[in-house]
Amino acid sequence: KLKSMVDGWHYVHGFSPHKVCELVAEQKIDVLFDLTGHTGKNRLVVFSRRAAPVQVTWLGYPDTTGVGNMDYRIVDDVTDPSPWADELASEKLYRLPETFICYQPADDVPDVPVKSRLSEGKIVFGTFNEASKFSPSVLRLWCEILNRIPEAELVFKCRPFGEEKTKEYMFSVFQKYGVDESRVRLLAFIQSADGHLGTYNEIDIALDPFPYNGTTTSFEALWMGVPFITREGDRHCARVGMSMLKSVGLDEFIAESDEAYVQKAVDIAADRDHLLAIKLGLRERMRKSALCDNARFAVHFGDALRDMWQRWCDDKNRSG
Repeated sequence: KLKSMVDGWHYVHGFSPHKVCELVAEQKIDVLFDLTGHTGKNRLVVFSRRAAPVQVTWLGYPDTTGVGNMDYRIVDDVTDPSPWADELASEKLYRLPETFICYQPADDVPDVPVKSRLSEGKIVFGTFNEASKFSPSVLRLWCEILNRIPEAELVFKCRPFGEEKTKEYMFSVFQKYGVDESRVRLLAFIQSADGHLGTYNEIDIALDPFPYNGTTTSFEALWMGVPFITREGDRHCARVGMSMLKSVGLDEFIAESDEAYVQKAVDIAADRDHLLAIKLGLRERMRKSALCDNARFAVHFGDALRDMWQRWCDDKNRSG
Protein backbone atom coordinates (compact mmCIF):
# COMPACT_ATOMS: atom_id res chain seq x y z
CA LYS A 1 0.00 0.00 0.00
CA LEU A 2 2.77 2.42 0.90
CA LYS A 3 4.83 1.39 -2.09
CA SER A 4 2.00 2.38 -4.43
CA MET A 5 1.95 5.92 -3.02
CA VAL A 6 5.59 6.91 -3.50
CA ASP A 7 7.92 7.71 -6.37
CA GLY A 8 10.78 5.53 -5.17
CA TRP A 9 11.08 2.40 -3.04
CA HIS A 10 14.33 0.82 -1.86
CA TYR A 11 14.51 -2.30 0.29
CA VAL A 12 17.61 -1.80 2.44
CA HIS A 13 17.40 -4.78 4.77
CA GLY A 14 20.90 -6.17 5.06
CA PHE A 15 22.57 -2.98 3.82
CA SER A 16 25.46 -1.69 5.91
CA PRO A 17 25.05 1.80 7.43
CA HIS A 18 27.60 3.08 4.93
CA LYS A 19 25.64 1.66 2.00
CA VAL A 20 22.39 3.16 3.28
CA CYS A 21 24.07 6.57 3.62
CA GLU A 22 25.35 6.28 0.05
CA LEU A 23 21.83 5.48 -1.19
CA VAL A 24 20.32 8.43 0.70
CA ALA A 25 22.91 10.75 -0.87
CA GLU A 26 22.39 9.24 -4.32
CA GLN A 27 18.62 9.77 -4.09
CA LYS A 28 19.20 13.35 -2.83
CA ILE A 29 16.93 12.87 0.17
CA ASP A 30 16.31 16.19 1.93
CA VAL A 31 14.39 14.92 4.97
CA LEU A 32 15.08 11.48 6.42
CA PHE A 33 12.72 9.90 8.94
CA ASP A 34 13.39 7.46 11.74
CA LEU A 35 10.33 5.46 12.78
CA THR A 36 11.94 2.97 15.17
CA GLY A 37 14.17 4.80 17.66
CA HIS A 38 15.84 2.31 20.01
CA THR A 39 13.65 -0.64 19.03
CA GLY A 40 14.83 -3.75 17.25
CA LYS A 41 16.65 -3.55 13.89
CA ASN A 42 16.84 0.24 14.07
CA ARG A 43 19.03 2.36 11.79
CA LEU A 44 20.17 5.01 14.25
CA VAL A 45 23.78 4.57 13.12
CA VAL A 46 22.74 5.93 9.71
CA PHE A 47 21.30 9.03 11.37
CA SER A 48 24.35 9.44 13.60
CA ARG A 49 26.42 9.75 10.40
CA ARG A 50 24.24 12.62 9.11
CA ALA A 51 22.87 10.84 6.05
CA ALA A 52 20.49 13.70 5.11
CA PRO A 53 20.36 17.47 5.68
CA VAL A 54 17.27 17.23 7.91
CA GLN A 55 16.70 14.20 10.13
CA VAL A 56 13.50 13.58 12.08
CA THR A 57 12.26 10.93 14.52
CA TRP A 58 8.57 10.23 15.06
CA LEU A 59 5.96 7.68 16.03
CA GLY A 60 7.77 4.39 16.65
CA TYR A 61 9.68 5.23 19.83
CA PRO A 62 8.18 7.47 22.53
CA ASP A 63 11.33 9.18 23.78
CA THR A 64 14.46 11.01 22.75
CA THR A 65 16.98 9.05 20.69
CA GLY A 66 19.98 10.81 22.21
CA VAL A 67 21.50 10.95 18.71
CA GLY A 68 23.28 14.27 18.23
CA ASN A 69 22.52 14.46 14.51
CA MET A 70 18.81 13.79 14.94
CA ASP A 71 17.40 17.27 14.38
CA TYR A 72 13.73 17.02 15.31
CA ARG A 73 11.24 14.87 17.19
CA ILE A 74 7.56 15.38 16.33
CA VAL A 75 5.27 15.74 19.37
CA ASP A 76 2.42 17.98 20.57
CA ASP A 77 1.88 20.47 23.39
CA VAL A 78 0.29 17.88 25.69
CA THR A 79 2.74 15.00 25.27
CA ASP A 80 5.73 17.33 25.57
CA PRO A 81 4.90 20.66 27.19
CA SER A 82 7.31 23.56 26.90
CA PRO A 83 9.69 24.32 28.47
CA TRP A 84 10.43 21.34 30.70
CA ALA A 85 10.02 18.66 28.03
CA ASP A 86 12.64 20.36 25.84
CA GLU A 87 15.25 19.61 28.49
CA LEU A 88 14.52 15.87 28.19
CA ALA A 89 15.28 15.65 24.46
CA SER A 90 18.51 15.80 22.48
CA GLU A 91 16.40 16.71 19.43
CA LYS A 92 14.50 19.95 18.90
CA LEU A 93 10.88 19.19 19.75
CA TYR A 94 8.56 20.10 16.90
CA ARG A 95 5.02 20.46 18.25
CA LEU A 96 2.20 19.92 15.79
CA PRO A 97 -0.77 22.30 16.29
CA GLU A 98 -3.31 19.76 17.60
CA THR A 99 -2.12 16.19 18.00
CA PHE A 100 1.11 14.40 17.10
CA ILE A 101 -0.79 11.37 15.82
CA CYS A 102 -4.04 10.43 14.11
CA TYR A 103 -6.15 7.34 13.49
CA GLN A 104 -8.07 5.80 10.64
CA PRO A 105 -9.88 2.47 11.01
CA ALA A 106 -8.57 -0.12 8.58
CA ASP A 107 -10.45 -0.28 5.29
CA ASP A 108 -10.67 -4.07 5.36
CA VAL A 109 -12.17 -4.30 8.86
CA PRO A 110 -15.96 -4.59 9.18
CA ASP A 111 -17.66 -1.71 10.98
CA VAL A 112 -18.07 -3.49 14.31
CA PRO A 113 -20.97 -1.83 16.18
CA VAL A 114 -20.53 -0.29 19.61
CA LYS A 115 -22.27 -2.05 22.50
CA SER A 116 -25.42 -0.07 23.33
CA ARG A 117 -25.59 -0.89 27.05
CA LEU A 118 -23.41 -1.42 30.11
CA SER A 119 -22.70 -4.81 31.63
CA GLU A 120 -25.65 -5.93 33.74
CA GLY A 121 -25.13 -6.15 37.49
CA LYS A 122 -21.42 -5.31 37.28
CA ILE A 123 -18.90 -2.93 35.78
CA VAL A 124 -16.15 -4.39 33.60
CA PHE A 125 -12.78 -2.71 33.30
CA GLY A 126 -10.27 -3.84 30.72
CA THR A 127 -6.93 -3.31 29.03
CA PHE A 128 -5.66 -4.80 25.78
CA ASN A 129 -2.11 -3.46 26.06
CA GLU A 130 1.05 -5.53 25.93
CA ALA A 131 1.91 -7.27 29.20
CA SER A 132 5.28 -5.52 29.30
CA LYS A 133 3.39 -2.31 30.13
CA PHE A 134 1.85 -3.78 33.29
CA SER A 135 4.18 -2.16 35.82
CA PRO A 136 3.94 -3.24 39.48
CA SER A 137 2.56 0.18 40.39
CA VAL A 138 -0.26 0.03 37.84
CA LEU A 139 -1.17 -3.57 38.74
CA ARG A 140 -1.43 -2.51 42.39
CA LEU A 141 -3.82 0.30 41.47
CA TRP A 142 -5.93 -1.99 39.28
CA CYS A 143 -6.28 -4.33 42.24
CA GLU A 144 -7.23 -1.42 44.46
CA ILE A 145 -9.97 -0.47 41.99
CA LEU A 146 -11.38 -4.01 42.14
CA ASN A 147 -11.22 -3.97 45.91
CA ARG A 148 -13.03 -0.62 46.04
CA ILE A 149 -15.77 -1.81 43.65
CA PRO A 150 -16.98 -5.29 44.71
CA GLU A 151 -19.06 -5.75 41.54
CA ALA A 152 -16.14 -4.92 39.25
CA GLU A 153 -14.31 -7.32 36.95
CA LEU A 154 -11.17 -6.87 34.87
CA VAL A 155 -10.48 -8.22 31.38
CA PHE A 156 -6.96 -8.43 29.94
CA LYS A 157 -6.16 -9.35 26.35
CA CYS A 158 -2.67 -9.80 24.98
CA ARG A 159 -0.61 -12.46 23.25
CA PRO A 160 1.29 -13.85 26.30
CA PHE A 161 -1.96 -14.93 27.94
CA GLY A 162 -2.06 -17.85 25.56
CA GLU A 163 0.56 -19.42 27.84
CA GLU A 164 -0.50 -21.03 31.12
CA LYS A 165 2.62 -19.97 33.02
CA THR A 166 1.97 -16.31 32.21
CA LYS A 167 -1.64 -16.62 33.31
CA GLU A 168 -0.57 -18.29 36.56
CA TYR A 169 1.83 -15.45 37.28
CA MET A 170 -0.80 -12.78 36.63
CA PHE A 171 -3.36 -14.52 38.82
CA SER A 172 -0.77 -14.72 41.61
CA VAL A 173 -0.33 -10.95 41.47
CA PHE A 174 -4.04 -10.38 41.93
CA GLN A 175 -4.27 -12.94 44.71
CA LYS A 176 -1.44 -11.11 46.47
CA TYR A 177 -3.66 -8.03 46.65
CA GLY A 178 -6.75 -9.94 47.75
CA VAL A 179 -8.52 -10.16 44.38
CA ASP A 180 -10.07 -13.51 43.55
CA GLU A 181 -9.11 -14.84 40.12
CA SER A 182 -12.80 -15.32 39.29
CA ARG A 183 -12.98 -11.54 38.83
CA VAL A 184 -10.14 -11.46 36.29
CA ARG A 185 -10.30 -12.78 32.73
CA LEU A 186 -7.13 -13.25 30.69
CA LEU A 187 -7.68 -13.46 26.93
CA ALA A 188 -5.05 -14.45 24.39
CA PHE A 189 -4.39 -13.10 20.89
CA ILE A 190 -7.37 -13.03 18.53
CA GLN A 191 -6.45 -13.50 14.88
CA SER A 192 -9.30 -11.69 13.13
CA ALA A 193 -9.47 -7.90 13.24
CA ASP A 194 -13.23 -7.80 13.70
CA GLY A 195 -12.97 -10.41 16.46
CA HIS A 196 -10.35 -8.32 18.19
CA LEU A 197 -12.38 -5.11 17.94
CA GLY A 198 -15.53 -6.92 18.99
CA THR A 199 -13.85 -7.89 22.25
CA TYR A 200 -13.94 -4.23 23.30
CA ASN A 201 -17.69 -4.72 23.69
CA GLU A 202 -16.94 -6.95 26.68
CA ILE A 203 -15.65 -3.99 28.71
CA ASP A 204 -17.26 -0.79 29.96
CA ILE A 205 -14.20 1.27 30.91
CA ALA A 206 -10.61 0.81 29.76
CA LEU A 207 -7.61 1.34 32.03
CA ASP A 208 -4.53 2.94 30.51
CA PRO A 209 -1.24 1.52 31.83
CA PHE A 210 1.53 3.81 33.07
CA PRO A 211 4.19 5.02 32.88
CA TYR A 212 4.00 3.60 29.34
CA ASN A 213 0.55 4.44 27.97
CA GLY A 214 -1.29 2.64 25.22
CA THR A 215 -1.60 4.12 21.73
CA THR A 216 -3.14 1.78 19.13
CA THR A 217 -5.19 0.04 21.81
CA SER A 218 -6.41 3.41 23.10
CA PHE A 219 -7.46 4.48 19.62
CA GLU A 220 -9.34 1.23 19.20
CA ALA A 221 -11.01 1.57 22.59
CA LEU A 222 -12.28 5.08 21.80
CA TRP A 223 -13.48 3.94 18.37
CA MET A 224 -15.39 1.09 20.01
CA GLY A 225 -17.07 3.46 22.48
CA VAL A 226 -14.88 2.57 25.44
CA PRO A 227 -13.43 5.58 27.28
CA PHE A 228 -10.22 4.99 29.18
CA ILE A 229 -8.80 6.37 32.41
CA THR A 230 -5.21 7.58 32.22
CA ARG A 231 -2.74 8.97 34.72
CA GLU A 232 -0.90 12.20 33.86
CA GLY A 233 2.82 11.47 33.63
CA ASP A 234 6.10 13.34 33.42
CA ARG A 235 7.35 12.26 29.98
CA HIS A 236 6.05 11.61 26.47
CA CYS A 237 5.24 7.91 26.87
CA ALA A 238 3.25 8.70 30.01
CA ARG A 239 1.23 11.54 28.44
CA VAL A 240 0.00 10.02 25.15
CA GLY A 241 -3.28 8.93 26.76
CA MET A 242 -3.74 12.44 28.11
CA SER A 243 -3.21 13.94 24.65
CA MET A 244 -5.78 11.60 23.10
CA LEU A 245 -8.42 12.21 25.77
CA LYS A 246 -8.05 15.97 25.50
CA SER A 247 -8.53 15.68 21.73
CA VAL A 248 -11.97 14.15 22.26
CA GLY A 249 -12.92 16.38 25.18
CA LEU A 250 -12.69 13.72 27.90
CA ASP A 251 -10.52 15.60 30.39
CA GLU A 252 -12.60 14.11 33.21
CA PHE A 253 -10.91 10.74 32.55
CA ILE A 254 -7.41 12.17 33.23
CA ALA A 255 -6.05 11.61 36.75
CA GLU A 256 -3.27 13.68 38.28
CA SER A 257 -2.11 11.10 40.84
CA ASP A 258 -2.35 7.44 41.82
CA GLU A 259 -5.12 8.24 44.29
CA ALA A 260 -7.04 10.22 41.68
CA TYR A 261 -6.67 7.34 39.18
CA VAL A 262 -8.45 4.97 41.55
CA GLN A 263 -11.05 7.55 42.54
CA LYS A 264 -11.81 8.33 38.88
CA ALA A 265 -12.54 4.64 38.31
CA VAL A 266 -14.83 4.51 41.35
CA ASP A 267 -16.72 7.71 40.47
CA ILE A 268 -17.11 6.98 36.76
CA ALA A 269 -18.30 3.43 37.44
CA ALA A 270 -20.89 4.77 39.91
CA ASP A 271 -22.52 7.19 37.45
CA ARG A 272 -23.76 4.61 34.97
CA ASP A 273 -26.11 6.95 33.09
CA HIS A 274 -23.32 9.43 32.40
CA LEU A 275 -20.93 6.66 31.40
CA LEU A 276 -23.43 5.15 28.97
CA ALA A 277 -24.11 8.54 27.40
CA ILE A 278 -20.38 9.00 26.82
CA LYS A 279 -20.02 5.51 25.35
CA LEU A 280 -22.92 5.91 22.93
CA GLY A 281 -21.58 9.21 21.58
CA LEU A 282 -17.88 8.43 21.65
CA ARG A 283 -17.38 7.13 18.11
CA GLU A 284 -19.06 10.20 16.62
CA ARG A 285 -17.12 12.45 18.98
CA MET A 286 -13.93 10.79 17.82
CA ARG A 287 -14.90 11.11 14.15
CA LYS A 288 -15.27 14.88 14.59
CA SER A 289 -12.03 15.30 16.54
CA ALA A 290 -8.50 16.04 15.36
CA LEU A 291 -7.66 12.39 16.07
CA CYS A 292 -9.58 11.26 12.99
CA ASP A 293 -9.19 14.33 10.76
CA ASN A 294 -6.53 12.77 8.57
CA ALA A 295 -6.67 15.50 5.92
CA ARG A 296 -6.06 18.25 8.47
CA PHE A 297 -3.32 16.22 10.13
CA ALA A 298 -1.63 15.75 6.76
CA VAL A 299 -1.63 19.52 6.20
CA HIS A 300 -0.08 20.13 9.62
CA PHE A 301 2.48 17.41 8.99
CA GLY A 302 3.38 18.73 5.54
CA ASP A 303 3.70 22.27 6.89
CA ALA A 304 6.05 20.98 9.58
CA LEU A 305 8.33 19.30 7.04
CA ARG A 306 8.35 22.40 4.85
CA ASP A 307 9.23 24.53 7.88
CA MET A 308 12.07 22.19 8.90
CA TRP A 309 13.48 22.29 5.39
CA GLN A 310 13.14 26.07 5.17
CA ARG A 311 14.99 26.48 8.45
CA TRP A 312 17.84 24.34 7.13
CA CYS A 313 17.99 26.41 3.94
CA ASP A 314 18.00 29.67 5.94
CA ASP A 315 20.76 28.41 8.22
CA LYS A 316 22.82 27.34 5.21
CA ASN A 317 22.38 30.75 3.55
CA ARG A 318 23.40 32.55 6.74
CA SER A 319 26.53 30.43 7.11
CA GLY A 320 27.51 31.14 3.50
